[in-house]
Amino acid sequence: MRIIISLIILVLLLISCQNNTSKPASIATTKQFPALEGQDDKTAFLQEIFDADQSIRTQSNEIKEKYGVDSDEDIEFAKSINAVDDANLEKIGWYLEKYDYPDMKIYGETISLTPALVVHHSIDKNVRRTFYPKFKSAYDNGLLKPDFFALYLGRIYEIENGSYFRMKSPYQIEDQIDSLIVELNLED
Repeated sequence: MRIIISLIILVLLLISCQNNTSKPASIATTKQFPALEGQDDKTAFLQEIFDADQSIRTQSNEIKEKYGVDSDEDIEFAKSINAVDDANLEKIGWYLEKYDYPDMKIYGETISLTPALVVHHSIDKNVRRTFYPKFKSAYDNGLLKPDFFALYLGRIYEIENGSYFRMKSPYQIEDQIDSLIVELNLED
C-alpha cells in the first residue's frame, strides 16, 4: 500500500509539472537539458532514460502480479507509466536533435537501442512517424539494427491498421523493411 501511495504522489507531482499544451508534430522540445560534454555524459543521460523506461515496466509487472491486470491499482499505475514515457520521449527528442542517433559501436547495444525503445513505448500514434527520419537515417548508417527497425515499422503498421504486417515466407528482414516503408507511404 505504501508503494501505491508513493506512486500516486509521484504521478501527481509529474502531472503538475507537465505543460498541458498540445505537442507539435516534431521531435524538437522547448525543454532544456544540461549540455552533455562528452561520451560519458551522453552515456549517463541515455542510461538514465533506459533505466527509467525499464524500471517503471518492472514495477508495472509487479503490480499486475500482485493486484491483477486491469485492477484499480494497475489502471492507476498506468498514469505513472505514461508520465515516465512522456518525460523520456521529450528527453530522447532533445537528444536526437542535438546529438543524433547513438552509435552502437561507441555506446553499446543497450544504450543505442534506448531511443527506439522509448519511441516504441509511446502511446501517441503520431510519435512513431515523427521519429521516422531519424530512425531511417540511423538504420541506413548501421546505427539501428535491421530487426529493431523492422519491429519499429511493424508497430506503426499494427497501430494504424489494427493488424500485424504479414509477408509470405521466406523473406529477408530487408525485404520486410522495404515492404513496410512502401505500405506505410514512407518512401523518400
